[in-house]
Amino acid sequence: MPEPKAVLPRLRAEILTGVLKPGDPVNEVKLAERYGVSPTPVREAVWQLISEGYIEGGRNRRRRVMKLSPERGVGIVELLGVLIPAALERAGRWAPGVELDRLADGADAMANSLDRQDPGAVIGEAVGFVDLLAETCRQPQLGRQLNETVRRAGSLILFPAEVWTPWSGWSAQLRWIATALRDRQLRLAASAYTELMTGFADRMRAVLPQLAEGPDRPPEAVGRTRHEEVVEQLQDDILSGVLKPGDPVRETEISARLGVSSTPVREAIRVLIAVGLIDGQPHRTRRVSVLSAEEYLAAVDLLRLLQTWLLPRALGAMSEEDFGGFIARAELAAERFEQDDPAGLPPAVFEMYEELGRHGNHEVAAAFVSSLRRTLPYWRSYDLAPHRHFTRALASLQYPVRIAGAAAAIDRLNRERPADFTPPAR
Repeated sequence: MPEPKAVLPRLRAEILTGVLKPGDPVNEVKLAERYGVSPTPVREAVWQLISEGYIEGGRNRRRRVMKLSPERGVGIVELLGVLIPAALERAGRWAPGVELDRLADGADAMANSLDRQDPGAVIGEAVGFVDLLAETCRQPQLGRQLNETVRRAGSLILFPAEVWTPWSGWSAQLRWIATALRDRQLRLAASAYTELMTGFADRMRAVLPQLAEGPDRPPEAVGRTRHEEVVEQLQDDILSGVLKPGDPVRETEISARLGVSSTPVREAIRVLIAVGLIDGQPHRTRRVSVLSAEEYLAAVDLLRLLQTWLLPRALGAMSEEDFGGFIARAELAAERFEQDDPAGLPPAVFEMYEELGRHGNHEVAAAFVSSLRRTLPYWRSYDLAPHRHFTRALASLQYPVRIAGAAAAIDRLNRERPADFTPPAR
């Protein structure tokens, strides 16, 4: 019988080689029969490929191979254009020369793959480059987001080859970045990487609409599975404080409380381990994740980085009607802060940033919300005044959008670090 651990690389390979084409359904039962394994490893592989962006996995939707829209592709590239330069600048503060040389070698390897006009190899080299950069930047939350994003970027290979030209132009820029890394010019390397990803995003905007096959129908809506319901319930319990950082997560207790079998609970716990809300260390009691003060502040810094990029772009693109809808969401979030409402606060804040994503960059907004989920359980551990001030400042903006006002609100939030944060005892 085939090894269950072989399911993930096989399924990924079938998508990348076109055996399963964009838009094709992904039926876990049929795949399990074809691979000769139980449904469990197939389900785990599908969840992983949903996180990597190869499979469409929205709630209440049928699974299918991702059919990337131009907007999603551009969003992924722009998100990398935010994260990689930030990681390069941070790496310059403490990375030893040997690690910077290895990063330079990685940039050269990507350039060589471009010279061969092999986008698959480019993606593979990019994953290796980012894995090393995630370690080198010494910022675990930024590194985690980098790793998640570059694996979603693997789905860019599903775009036509025309997107990747001019090949020689991209490779020349990467070699220049490699030279800057070897010369220890990290800010220049970061700036050049921003320019590279901006150019790639502009190329995608120009080419992809011309190659589009017309509007794609939305995935067929279906009822939620039991384990999706359990994921949502456990996530709500963690974000609202019913389950606090450090609390044990026991399958039998959760099964009894929710009135479900242990199987969907076990699968839900795996999902929440993957997103960082539950501690996934082997041979230990599962617990709601506990962040150290250093980890928490690193997560807050990542949120500020993403927010500073997203907010002015999204506000500047809004019509007056759209702006009014955003202000209504900001007012609701501000009210939830002021009422100290642990249950109502998370969805109100998420909706505010999802609205920004619709007008700025959905991938950047999704990365922000993902990171925000990890920090929300700790918000009650320190003074929330900076966040109350920030959301109230956003709710007070006027149309035409005053970007200067938004920038001032961000600047104030950035200067008010939660220095008094004390993590709960492990």
